[in-house]
Amino acid sequence: MLTRFGERPIVHAGRVPQLHRLIEQSMRERLSPQCDLRLVNLQSHVAAAHLARQKVLT
Repeated sequence: MLTRFGERPIVHAGRVPQLHRLIEQSMRERLSPQCDLRLVNLQSHVAAAHLARQKVLT
């Protein structure tokens, strides 16, 4: 995929790395040094509320 798309950041969307610092540390250790790992917390409850509101209004 690197040859096809080039270097891209890797995004982990979830809260698993927040359970313990060693989880995030081990994720970063297993990636090559030039890979950018980004941790993102999604607010799925907010997205669900927006979808429900749209459904009611239409």
